[in-house]
Amino acid sequence: SSYDLNFTIEEPLQLHIYRKSFTLPNFIFIFAAVGSICISAGSSASTIAAAIADLIGISTSFTLMVMVLIGTAVLYSISSLVGIEKGMRKISDWNVCFCIALLIFIFIAGNTQFILDSLVNSLGILSTEFVRMTLWTDPVARSGYPQDWTVFYFVYWLVFGPFTGLFVAKISKGRTVREIIINMLITGTAGLFLFFGIVTAFQQGLRMDGILDVPAMLANGQSEMIATATINALPFSKVAMVLYLVVIILFLATTLDATSFTLSSTITRVLKNGEEPNKKLKFVWCLLLVAIPIAIAYAGTDINTIKAIVLATGLPLIIILFIIYHGFLREMVRDFGSKSKEEIIKMGKPEE
Repeated sequence: SSYDLNFTIEEPLQLHIYRKSFTLPNFIFIFAAVGSICISAGSSASTIAAAIADLIGISTSFTLMVMVLIGTAVLYSISSLVGIEKGMRKISDWNVCFCIALLIFIFIAGNTQFILDSLVNSLGILSTEFVRMTLWTDPVARSGYPQDWTVFYFVYWLVFGPFTGLFVAKISKGRTVREIIINMLITGTAGLFLFFGIVTAFQQGLRMDGILDVPAMLANGQSEMIATATINALPFSKVAMVLYLVVIILFLATTLDATSFTLSSTITRVLKNGEEPNKKLKFVWCLLLVAIPIAIAYAGTDINTIKAIVLATGLPLIIILFIIYHGFLREMVRDFGSKSKEEIIKMGKPEE
């Protein structure tokens, strides 16, 4: 194929959409999205509430979690109303900087040599055992770990796929398709590896020193307290806690902002080139994405219930996504597989 990936994205996702009716795939997509995102919002809000309670010396409560969700809703509602460029993109940029600063602080303030050794060791294990770990079903011991966690995360991140793709495309104006693909595959993977690698290695070191037992906290239903306990083990823990709060609040805000944008686009009947969904509609989704986690938290849920909700809402979407991806690739090869960069660019220009 002579298809060139070096052409620049000028107006990503500028599609003229017209739907005569609300179809079953639309419903499945919204059902899966709302279920997974609301669980994420509720879990993040519980963690934020625990961090705030620890920082100011009060007890965590349902009321505090509700206040966190409402405050985050206000933040991402403002971001949503001002638009992609002035809102979501700037918040995302700030969040990356804050996250990098937090990781550098943990790396330096923690057992740096142990963290570095763990990162190198983990990279070696990943390189040699990736296929085995990915396909591991534990048929002999039957611990249930791959079913409870590997499958869970597989579904969880597939559900996030459409939101991630939309978010990246909307903030990537002026970049080439090749740059976006390389950035997502290499830079994104490296970022996740460093984040989970540094934080997890630090927690492993704390467990070996008898300071913090994360698996025990998880088994005892104290998952929302793990982050605060980890941060409190650092020097200058109050400063680190503030930085951590900024990171997780901005992360939750950008996630909900991207979700409300995507859902609003999904149910909008007519969406012209370069047009964003109605801001009032986005605001309604903002309210719903906060109201549902509040209801779930009020009812009370444990980690197993959360995983069950994600799997139940996400599995139907996986079938739809595979059909969409297959159709997209087929259409790309059919329409552009034999064309050069110049021919593709010429196709997008209006005739004089």
